[in-house]
Amino acid sequence: MPSAIERIAAWSRSGPVFSPLARLRAQHAITDTVACMLAGASDQATQAVRAAFAAGIGPQGAAAVVGEGRASEAIAALVNGTAAHALDYDDNFRPGITHASAVLVPALLAVAQGREASGRAFVDAYLVGLEAQAAVGRGINPAHYTIGWHATSTVGAIGTAAGTAWLMGLDAAGIARAMSVAASMASGPKGQFGTPAKPLHAGLAARNAVDAAALAA
Repeated sequence: MPSAIERIAAWSRSGPVFSPLARLRAQHAITDTVACMLAGASDQATQAVRAAFAAGIGPQGAAAVVGEGRASEAIAALVNGTAAHALDYDDNFRPGITHASAVLVPALLAVAQGREASGRAFVDAYLVGLEAQAAVGRGINPAHYTIGWHATSTVGAIGTAAGTAWLMGLDAAGIARAMSVAASMASGPKGQFGTPAKPLHAGLAARNAVDAAALAA
């Protein structure tokens, strides 16, 4: 019998058709998250991450880093994900109990730039990752969140791994592997809310989704 992640992965490669309204909402969410990234670029948490990984940020690299510079897909996702969640103006996604787009958009943006993906593929990958977050979230919440896990960091990483793997062109088995690897990386306690570690959770989840897909490939 297929596992939950195998079923999600199989669905993602079954050619799901997203409605025009879903695609429009996705475009709005992506635009909103980019705005949150720009607004959060100067936040303490974002600047700390930039400083920690300064050696990997420069004029060259696969993807743009908010503020300035370019970096590898993983580092760009880390910095941009932290910035997206820094001011807490990013969206909330009830099915996953996540700030879904703060993880999805930085991860997918990095991969899309690194591989010159089309805008349509970017939106499709966003919706695949969003549905994956919903499926995982419905399976474990509200208990998971209630006992102290920050679902943006845990559910967000696993669901976003499906979207990043999809955008990288992995088949259903590869997408399932990416989600499985992301589950090994997923972490983030609510006890760190109110500290710079909270926005870092979104950045780590975005980076973990990118790394998980690369490892799965």
